[in-house]
Amino acid sequence: MRRMPRLVGAVLCAALILWVYPLPAFSGGYAPDDVRALGGRVPSLSAFPGFDGVVWRVIRSYRMRSDGSVEAETSMVAMVGERVPGVLQEIRLPIPDGWSVEADPVRWYNPLTWREEGSRKSEESIEDGVKAVSIKVPSDAVGRVATIRWVQRIPSKASMGALVEFGLPIPVWEEVLSVEVPSGKELAFRSFGVDDPVKFSSQGVDRYTWSLSNLGGVVTSGIAEVRRPYVIFGTSKGSALVALRLSEMERSLLSWGAKPQAYLPKSLKGKLEALSSGPRVARYIWGVPWDVSFDSGSTGALKAALEAEGYRVRVFWQPLVDLPDDPPVAEGMWLRPVLRASRPGEGDVLFFPGQSVPFGQLPPELCGSTLWAPKDGGGLESLPVPFYTAAQSRLLVSLKGEVDPDGAFSGALEVSAWGMWHGMVGHEAGLDWLAAGALKDFRDVAHKRTSGGVVLKANVSGRIGMGSNGGMLLMVPSVYPRWLDLLVDPKGTTTPRFPFTVEQRVELGIPKGLDVVLPPVIRNSGAVSQRFSISPRKGRLSFLSILTVKPKGKSGGLSAEDLVYFARGLSEGVLLRGK
Repeated sequence: MRRMPRLVGAVLCAALILWVYPLPAFSGGYAPDDVRALGGRVPSLSAFPGFDGVVWRVIRSYRMRSDGSVEAETSMVAMVGERVPGVLQEIRLPIPDGWSVEADPVRWYNPLTWREEGSRKSEESIEDGVKAVSIKVPSDAVGRVATIRWVQRIPSKASMGALVEFGLPIPVWEEVLSVEVPSGKELAFRSFGVDDPVKFSSQGVDRYTWSLSNLGGVVTSGIAEVRRPYVIFGTSKGSALVALRLSEMERSLLSWGAKPQAYLPKSLKGKLEALSSGPRVARYIWGVPWDVSFDSGSTGALKAALEAEGYRVRVFWQPLVDLPDDPPVAEGMWLRPVLRASRPGEGDVLFFPGQSVPFGQLPPELCGSTLWAPKDGGGLESLPVPFYTAAQSRLLVSLKGEVDPDGAFSGALEVSAWGMWHGMVGHEAGLDWLAAGALKDFRDVAHKRTSGGVVLKANVSGRIGMGSNGGMLLMVPSVYPRWLDLLVDPKGTTTPRFPFTVEQRVELGIPKGLDVVLPPVIRNSGAVSQRFSISPRKGRLSFLSILTVKPKGKSGGLSAEDLVYFARGLSEGVLLRGK
């Protein structure tokens, strides 16, 4: 009888454990030893605040067989947080003619018991005529360790090469690139942010290995000059061979666009709109890149449509990274094909399907890049694309409304974007990219394209002041693009990618008779120019703040202090008192 309380206690304890850690519906085997070992080395997810997960390890292996075929394997171990990170929700792998893809089921394990709790097989699909394998990490893997693996096999070809970028939108603890070629076969490589490889030779195979560790999540906003570490490798190199590869890609592109175009509108404008708005194949971020998986049909058809209107059209290619000297021939090096069109009496026009501006305007997506095309006599021809000026790349944020005696604001927000800003916000349907302090309630958002830019409008409200004893502490939030925060690094220096202007205009109606007790501290030096005014009689308060970033290498550059003043605005408060 004395043992009963202990037994009851044991049962209750077991029930409590099952309640806190319920048994999964699926119970398979256990995680491999190397996965468990990683769990002991990688810090917990709490060490990576702000991210939905962390990749413990990713290994990419490229192997060139003696017959010239290529096998590319990718394996990954990831800790999933409270939700599945976007980069892991779906991994799409193209399957061009002659290729094959073999994907293991995604498996996820309990990080406490290392017991397998579920798995999901890959799926095949066809999108815009391109066959692909889709690998998805489901929501069932939340809070679990997931393993992902696939192998791509490419038929025999003259050479092997690829551009491999390191880092992901979520942190990566270990990343390894391994390239194997038959002994004696030269491997050319160029890299940025990665040390030279370790070479190991054994049994007729030369293996080159690059590795990096503890990579933070890569945020590419378009405004900050962020360069991911990368390796470009290939068993052939040189401008002449790269030009041959571009010629092959162009022939493939034009063959896709050589279909009858009877369904298209008769006018050139109608054709451009129809061919630019249709579904397009996205550029795949995983696996062996396939350079002709993007916009090929639309680009080929656009070239034919422009030529039918008397344009002389040439195909250039935008690289994903700067083309190095004596470059290796590498798949995935090219981001998109670009058409340069011209006809007598008119200047050159650069155009590609899906660009953010109408035909005839310079696409912001191309600015700062150097485009490349094969020369008729061999080799490569370059075409640098300049940035818009700071005056042309302008973002105007206008806030107008009324503040009642209790500090409640109601009004309208209007955002106008030109130049490079048009390229960044032209595809944004909402205003989540704006930092707006207490003004979080954006309603009735309208999106309108203009001849030179885009305008977004919304009704907005929020409490921006505190009224007491006939006075008020008014805290007007600074409304600006969140991307500006990325321009300040821990050293206090900034690296904007292009020159620009951001202008804030605030026009508020306030209770009449209120006047400022102490004028706010404003800045009129460096890159910031500010102006404040108040009219107690009319009950009006105005604030203007302009941030101007000049081209790199010119005086008056951006400092961390400039950004602080601009981002702060009047948000720290202006004390008003009745006369």
